[in-house]
Amino acid sequence: MHYTKSGFTLIELLVVISIIGLLSSIVLTSVNSARAKARDARRLRDINEIYKAAILFEHDKGFYPLSDLGETYPLPLKDGSSVKQAIAISTDISPNPASTPALFWKDPSGAANDLESQIKPYLSALPKDPINTFPTPQHEYMYFVFLDNANNPVTVYYDPTTTGHAAGVCGMYPTPPGIPMRGILYVFLLEVMEGNSYKIQGPCVGEVHKKAFVLMLP
Repeated sequence: MHYTKSGFTLIELLVVISIIGLLSSIVLTSVNSARAKARDARRLRDINEIYKAAILFEHDKGFYPLSDLGETYPLPLKDGSSVKQAIAISTDISPNPASTPALFWKDPSGAANDLESQIKPYLSALPKDPINTFPTPQHEYMYFVFLDNANNPVTVYYDPTTTGHAAGVCGMYPTPPGIPMRGILYVFLLEVMEGNSYKIQGPCVGEVHKKAFVLMLP
């Protein structure tokens, strides 16, 4: 009597393992893509909440939050002139720690004039990017308002037809024509591509920060 041993051959086992690995990678890719889309959706909700709160603040006070602070750094314009920027960022690392330190959402020194404290009557707490890292990768929210040399709020004008970074910051000018704005809200970085381009709105992002989303403060 002959007995036939049942079981898988080595080749069959390798094929099964390969198929399982392929299916696992497909599932993992789908999960990661869904998580990235969820993070981007949250980013857009967050930035719109901050935008609405800043608009309400300006409606009541006549200027945007941080316009009354002197923590600034220069913003070169396209004509060779410049204005100043008051800035706040959602991460806890300054982009310019040596010379022009940025303000954080919440000032670690406990000062009551940071962005979160100023905007609190209109937004209970400032949201942070779901990843919230700087500088690599730069996943953070950034808030700017523009000031003149005397720290008074000032309007700059954005020309979307002007590009190039060498002679100034994209298409920003001190006088019309152009789209007037007194500040900017940035999201760095959106993770999900739509077609061949990222969601883009506002100055600079098409050539400098291709994954950014920008709202201009009027």
